[in-house]
Amino acid sequence: MVTEDEAECLHRLQVEAFMPLYEKYQDDDTSPAKESLKRVTEKIIDTNSDYYFVVFHGEKVGGVRVSRHKGEKVYKDVNWISPIFIIPEFQNKGIASTVIEQLFDTYPDTIEWRLDTIKQEKGNCHLYEKCDFVRTGEEIVVNKKMTLVKYVKNCISVRRFTEEDAEEVSKLVVRNFLEVNSKDYGIAAMEKLAKVYDSGKVLNIANYAHMYVFKWNGKIVGTGLISSFWGSKTESILLTIFVLPELHGNGIGRKIINTLEQDEFYVRATRIEIPASITATEFYRKFGYDYKNGVKELDEEHHYRLEKFKEAGLTAILGSGFDPGVTSVYSAYALKHYFDEIHTIDILDCNGGDHGYPFATNFNPEINLREVSANGSYWTDGHWVETKPMEWRAQYNFDQVGEKDMYLLHHEEIESLAKNIPGIKRIRFFMTFGQSYLTHMKCLEDVGMLRTDPIMVDGKEIVPIQVLKELLPDPASLGPRTVGKTNIGCIFTGVKDGKEKSIYIYNVCDHQECYKEVESQAISYTTGVPAMIGAMMVVKGLWKKPGVFNLEEMDPDPYMEALNKFGLPWQVVENPVPVDCYKTEDESVHMD
Repeated sequence: MVTEDEAECLHRLQVEAFMPLYEKYQDDDTSPAKESLKRVTEKIIDTNSDYYFVVFHGEKVGGVRVSRHKGEKVYKDVNWISPIFIIPEFQNKGIASTVIEQLFDTYPDTIEWRLDTIKQEKGNCHLYEKCDFVRTGEEIVVNKKMTLVKYVKNCISVRRFTEEDAEEVSKLVVRNFLEVNSKDYGIAAMEKLAKVYDSGKVLNIANYAHMYVFKWNGKIVGTGLISSFWGSKTESILLTIFVLPELHGNGIGRKIINTLEQDEFYVRATRIEIPASITATEFYRKFGYDYKNGVKELDEEHHYRLEKFKEAGLTAILGSGFDPGVTSVYSAYALKHYFDEIHTIDILDCNGGDHGYPFATNFNPEINLREVSANGSYWTDGHWVETKPMEWRAQYNFDQVGEKDMYLLHHEEIESLAKNIPGIKRIRFFMTFGQSYLTHMKCLEDVGMLRTDPIMVDGKEIVPIQVLKELLPDPASLGPRTVGKTNIGCIFTGVKDGKEKSIYIYNVCDHQECYKEVESQAISYTTGVPAMIGAMMVVKGLWKKPGVFNLEEMDPDPYMEALNKFGLPWQVVENPVPVDCYKTEDESVHMD
């Protein structure tokens, strides 16, 4: 731990570590590089915080400060990490992640960790997300160049209630009756209630409600439940939220509320009611619940009846795969953060995987082969141009995959992007194919195996492509034998502040890593994870407006954050190599 006598050394390291960021962002009022020695000393001697040197092979290379979180009060089990700083020559050596792990070990009683970092520093954000920190959604704009984003890591686990929890939950509730609620209701009344609130009572309640338990350090520290309101499909009731008395004021109740408000009983409801004790009423009101019908009076059970109404209207989201899906979110993100106006979009879908078969499709052969063998199209200057199958080709050197041939196809997302991206002049979609794939496909097409109309064989109707589907390897079987990587992304051109600009946003996914995690190839992973994220956006209310929408019509930021968290990290490259597209049969003809 840093002492007052070591303040000068810590201050020198801090200035050295943060000066490059200061020069980049010019954050005069917030930069630690501009912090005085006096202020650093004050932080060192502050009894509400601990300052440590970061030491690497015996050498002091940086520092980190842990402080008890201050809001309306100091939270005894919530810690705040000041920015971990390491001098430039020792950065990118895995030191910061080791420091975070050591802090977790040093403060094992911490319920919640909090920190903030610079949004524009993607490496920092990725580091904290790897350590299971999650963005809160709060942002502070420091200046035009720099925004601070807040992260939180909750050390409390949550799961659904099981019968084995009944005894412990009962004891937790009884303690609240006797130690907390008795202040409002009197000890005699609470002792009477405590006698009937045994494990049998808990099990009975859990039979008709969704009950959750919240565990920390191996014991249950909180519980909450929600159910339908007298069997209604549009109204629900939130019941019994309790936290261990000694842990009140540490944000556990907030976590319980947040969990219950993601439950299906809450999601489907238009109105939620709470029979709130006198003790808990003001707590619930902080979360948007208010007196039922505006009446502030106790009912016969000495509860205040609170309620919250949710806005009517359902939200439906189309096409939340990778393409379409993530590529549409990339487009919205690019428009929001990098461009005033986007002029061109090239969507590049590269599968560099090798399954070892002479010929196979990565997903449903009927869909895959029909898509590839059909006419293509692209959007340009306000109209559609139809192309022959594989008429236009391009070569591109994909990160972590290498140079591949790709061909212009029609794809669903270009239809909505053409309508929803203002100023767009051209949109194209390209997919990579190896020569072996194309040769087999052409042969199958020539002999009629891609036909979708029925033919008569021995007096029976069959559809050739359906027969082919049964003959080809099951796409689900390709996972264990597929090696290599996918690279899918979008190249954008446009203008920002009157200047031409181009960026490339893409993701690289490893087939074998996907198989290790979910026993599928990357094609399935890159389809399933975005679908889950899209559903999560709606369920959590992050995307909520009545109607049917494509993904580019919604706020891209929470979706992009979730991609990083759930296994599909993305990166942005400035000034990428543009796509040079030419006719397959005459390479001298290039598309404008």
